[in-house]
Amino acid sequence: MTKKDNTSLFSGRVQNYIKYRPTYPTSLLDLLAMHCNLNPTHVIADVGSGTGILTEMFLKHGNPVYAVEPNAEMRSAAEKLLERYPNFTSVGAGAEATTIRSQSVDFVTAAQAFHWFDHPAARVEFLRILKPHGWVVLVWNMPRIETPFEKEYDDLWRAELKNAHEARDKYETYIEQFFTQTPVEHMMLEGVPQVMDCDQLIGRVLSSSAAIQPGEAGYEAFIQKVRGIFERHQQNGAITLSYKTDVFLGQLV
Repeated sequence: MTKKDNTSLFSGRVQNYIKYRPTYPTSLLDLLAMHCNLNPTHVIADVGSGTGILTEMFLKHGNPVYAVEPNAEMRSAAEKLLERYPNFTSVGAGAEATTIRSQSVDFVTAAQAFHWFDHPAARVEFLRILKPHGWVVLVWNMPRIETPFEKEYDDLWRAELKNAHEARDKYETYIEQFFTQTPVEHMMLEGVPQVMDCDQLIGRVLSSSAAIQPGEAGYEAFIQKVRGIFERHQQNGAITLSYKTDVFLGQLV
């Protein structure tokens, strides 16, 4: 997340983000190896890196990674979680001015973050830091809407978390505008499902930028709605939230 007015959106949500946000499928690395020739020597700029969920996947793969995150709380959490990786570099900056050296990275990635960027400014910045023929990789975990639970969960987002839902729904329009001069490939991977008890589901919901937080007006009523959804659909004390992982690959000119 990098627009000036969006930088603080996830403040106060860091612990829930760490505990309850889904990871990305390891098949993402296979996809990038196949379509973009990704290998462990490639330098990655993971922009809007948050607590480092995608960053860590690349670090485990052996890649040097610049984790670019403007929110101090998110960045600090990532630094604590990822300090053991020698190829990890934390950067306190946004997508529009990363401070990374020109033509120094092979990939710019953004996971669950691109919709928060100032897209024209970010495009200029990505062109600046990418090596010639470098890749932009945009990733989202999107909840499936197939089971009765998933449909009611989506209704909750539309009714109670409207701003986050609208930002998420517009991402394909943003991408079309971002890659106006170059083709972009859209691929879908099977995401990593989450099996959660009621408290974990609440934590997952509260990790959203738009969710009411403890102490705010309407919080208790909101949480009761989440508990009601869980109780109506739980089986043996758990529900399953499944995802598809949308991946967009492109090069800029």
